[in-house]
Amino acid sequence: MARVNNAARIQGEYNHTKAESYRNRDEMDLLTPASKQVIEILGELSLSFGRAISVLDVGCGTGRFFFALRNVARLTGLDVSADMLDMAAHPAHEDQVTAQSIELLCADLYDPRLDNAAYDLVYSVGVFGGCAPSMSPCATGCTKPSIRRQALLHHREPSRHEARLQTVGSAAGRRSGVPVLTRPATGVAGRQMGIYPISPEQLETTLRASQFQRGNIFKMVARYYGCIAERT
Repeated sequence: MARVNNAARIQGEYNHTKAESYRNRDEMDLLTPASKQVIEILGELSLSFGRAISVLDVGCGTGRFFFALRNVARLTGLDVSADMLDMAAHPAHEDQVTAQSIELLCADLYDPRLDNAAYDLVYSVGVFGGCAPSMSPCATGCTKPSIRRQALLHHREPSRHEARLQTVGSAAGRRSGVPVLTRPATGVAGRQMGIYPISPEQLETTLRASQFQRGNIFKMVARYYGCIAERT
């Protein structure tokens, strides 16, 4: 019931007005140094398999980074906001999107429709808002769907003050057996978005307890970092 209530709350927050705001910022945000890093990494990752692959974008929002992918046979965009997915039906740089097929799924990572799904690559860009406990692969322990390689990009490291306030062992963590944040960051941004930042050290601990035993955590611009992990 808590998960259902959380999904309803998030849908209310990420409504049509918010989705339009994201869409109006797509072009500008794609020009930032962080987004340029994400575009480059996603292009290299999707080409690294040497064949057509299946991809899951967790927290895809407006489909901002769909165009960065290459050699994709099947792309699934996952988001808890139906209004965001309405925008993703016509993603940024739509004329550059090369995925052979695209499915948009209004759900989180606990959705039973993903139980038997398998993807070569799962990526998540900047999922640290109120939906993080049920949308971020690091929060759910990366236990499903079946994933060969995952990328968590543009993840925000907590400030020193936020780090002191964090604890582990939330309901999501108990379900997956992996420690995650139990409370959002404080401050203006935290109150507005319910931000759940996670440190590289916390992410490394989570990866060790997951199906991903090989992970590379690296610095990105400002207070952001990325992680690329492969299933062994």
